[in-house]
Amino acid sequence: VISYDAVSEYYCNKIYPKLNNLERNIRKLLFNIYIVNFGKDYYKATVSEELQSKIKGVIRPKGNQKQKETTVIQEFFYSFDFNDIQNLLFVPKWTEIDENAKRKFLESNNDLTLLSDEVLRATFETLEPKSDWDRFFSSKITGIDFQNIINTIRIYRNTVAHCKFFYTDNYHDCYHAINRLNNA
Repeated sequence: VISYDAVSEYYCNKIYPKLNNLERNIRKLLFNIYIVNFGKDYYKATVSEELQSKIKGVIRPKGNQKQKETTVIQEFFYSFDFNDIQNLLFVPKWTEIDENAKRKFLESNNDLTLLSDEVLRATFETLEPKSDWDRFFSSKITGIDFQNIINTIRIYRNTVAHCKFFYTDNYHDCYHAINRLNNA
């Protein structure tokens, strides 16, 4: 029975600043991307109602309605856990943006029989649920399996955050995963 593991503590303490920095940078990146694309209502654009409710429950804003809205805008991404970030980025979903694109296509093409098979197929391929990774990032970052790297880091981050066993091999694997993200 191990009652205290100094080696594990050493490696947890050594990797924590890197995890902390990465996590804050991911949240900052998300905030900037969403604000630029959607303005102050960024969290309503592609985030599911369930995730919005969960995060607002974590934030628990106080004050009048304007103060509550300001708090949500400021703290939304900082209230995500890594699993929430993974869901936001990698789970395909149909959004109001997709619905508006579909409506615009149908309104501008009253008779679909006049369109070629090629045009219809190309349009249908664009009118499918997309992940936010596909919407905002995949065309800018290629050749890296971000979903896998984020998942690897999430596993190691949770190990460190919950003071579990974490040794030199874990440290090196986590360190390399963090570097892959930082260099992307």
